[in-house]
Amino acid sequence: MLRQRRLHQSAGFSVLLLSLWLIGLGVAVALVLALLPNRADELRLDRTISTLKNAQDGILAFVVENYRLPVPDTDAPAAATFGLENAGATSGALPYRSMGLPTDVRDQASVLLRYAPYRNAGANADLAAATSLYVPALPTAADYGCSAIPASPVNLLDFCVALDNAVAAAASSTYANTGPGTINAAYVLLSGGLEDADGDGADRTLDGANDDGDLSFEDPARGREKGYDDLVRPLRAESLRRELSCGALVGSLELLVETAEDSKILADNTQVQKFQADVGAALDAFGVIMAGIAVANAAAAEAGAIATEAEICGLAAACLGLCVNLDAACVAATAALVSATAAVAASIVDLVTNVITTAISISIAVGVADLNTAARQHVCDIIDEVVAADQRGGLQ
Repeated sequence: MLRQRRLHQSAGFSVLLLSLWLIGLGVAVALVLALLPNRADELRLDRTISTLKNAQDGILAFVVENYRLPVPDTDAPAAATFGLENAGATSGALPYRSMGLPTDVRDQASVLLRYAPYRNAGANADLAAATSLYVPALPTAADYGCSAIPASPVNLLDFCVALDNAVAAAASSTYANTGPGTINAAYVLLSGGLEDADGDGADRTLDGANDDGDLSFEDPARGREKGYDDLVRPLRAESLRRELSCGALVGSLELLVETAEDSKILADNTQVQKFQADVGAALDAFGVIMAGIAVANAAAAEAGAIATEAEICGLAAACLGLCVNLDAACVAATAALVSATAAVAASIVDLVTNVITTAISISIAVGVADLNTAARQHVCDIIDEVVAADQRGGLQ
């Protein structure tokens, strides 16, 4: 009897344990089944985030090669031109063929990513257009005898200026922007998430302000919540500017431009000195001419004759030659004119003294002219360096 009771107790205990185990297993299975969809969604979300990151890398590579953002593609997937840029478009899909990508760019809901670049042409900030905007403030080449400055091709320097203009532009809902409020963006990438969370059926999966069809997008910090699961990925103009190292790129050239301006000031100063020296030499030469005329008249008086106008003019012409080419022409002409008399010996001494003084003055003028030539050449050299760097798109 006792043995039978123990068997009943043992059987009852085993059934209880089995029941508890089955209940625990059921709870575990329920939890696993409940978590599996969430985990699957997380994996799809991670893949969409990775797709967005890869798309951003592709856009940056396009900028480095083309000096602008890609223009959106507005064609339907069935169109022959699908994947190519559409001129003038402000929003659409990524033009994967124009960007050199192997396939179109979709999120994990199989929906094309939406893409909108900042295109404010009025502020010289159309980031999807290659426009010549960087113009270094160089001295006028012709003023210093430099070679003409060639037209500069559009390169990354110009895109950096466009980014600067976009940073300076007032916030506007007319161009690509995101919340909170209105914040300009160099471009916006958008995924509608995994489903049409707001249930409106519009634009398949886009929720909130993202499905309005304009260029204003939701705050990128807005997380997944009831009625919203979109992913907004903007890149601000200042961030893109940093990624491209625009500050160093443009700043280094501007230092060269400042050097060119300093060289211009030096050349201008030596030009003034050259002018002053030339005037001094001319005045001294004029003094020689007047002294020569006085000597000629004195010689003529001693000879009992009046110097002819032709003789005076001939002496003057010979002396004027000193301003261009120093030689003995003036002295020889004067000596020939007055050699008939010794009474003008003292005047000849005075004349020779004036010639020597003039030679010194002209020598000074020639030295200043050499300095001026060197200064002007330095301006040209700096201009050439800036132009070469501008052609390359920056210093190397």
